[in-house]
This record gives sequence, structure tokens and C-alpha cells, in this order.
Amino acid sequence: MLTYLLIAFVLLLAVAPLLHFRPSKRQRALARMREYAVLHGLQVEYRKLPTEQRGRRPVTGDVIYYGLRLTPDDRRATLKACWIHEGGQWRSSGARVIPPQILNELPESVLVASVDEGGCGVYWTEAGGEAEIEIIREVLTRWAHTL
Repeated sequence: MLTYLLIAFVLLLAVAPLLHFRPSKRQRALARMREYAVLHGLQVEYRKLPTEQRGRRPVTGDVIYYGLRLTPDDRRATLKACWIHEGGQWRSSGARVIPPQILNELPESVLVASVDEGGCGVYWTEAGGEAEIEIIREVLTRWAHTL
């Protein structure tokens, strides 16, 4: 009997480090969200925020870029701009460009929106779920048609 307990204990010691590599609940949720975004036409990338961060509270968590690329035929955008979402308002970062009205439809969890010749996108900490990704996708699609 003691031999069986000793064998079970040794097996548990051997398996315990492997359990450390199992993804957490949050990691699984993020993977599902990112997969949903990619399957619905968005690009998902780790990027640094394209704005200055002086005087702002630090962002907790990873900042992820969800964007919509324009095809070479659709690349009409000559505008390169970035807007910061603070206190429910959008303000321009760098050159003073009036933010598009459509940005007001984005979820509150979006930190920054940007546009360049390659497309348009948002930076956020993935604080929402698939419903917020769908809102972001919808807004980016309509925004891309106006560029």
C-alpha cells in the first residue's frame, strides 16, 4: 500500500510542472476573440501605441491593434492621422486633424484610432468580448468606405 502511495506521489511531482503550461481562462478567451476577429476580416497585431503617453495613466495589459487593410485598388487614403480617446472625447495626436464622426460609435475600451495608406484600425486592451469586436469591425468597415 505504501508503495502505491509513493508511486502516485512521484507521478504527481512529475506531472505538476506540465500543468503550469496550460493556458489560463483569460488566455483562452483572448485566443477565441482574436480568432473571431481574424475570421471576420480584421488583422490582429501587437503594436506600440502610436501616441505620446505623457500625463496619461499607464495602460494595464497588452495593447492590441485590430485593423482593416485596404486592398491596393482601394487605397484612396492619403490621410495619415491618429486620434486618442480620452474622457469620452476624441482628440488628434500630432497634426491637428478633426476626428471622423464615426469614431464616436466605437466602444469605450478603444484607446486610439489611426488611419494611414494601408488601412484603418484601433488600439485597445481587449477588455470586451466578441460583441465589441463586431462593433469595431462594423465601424472600421464603414470608415474604410469613406476613405
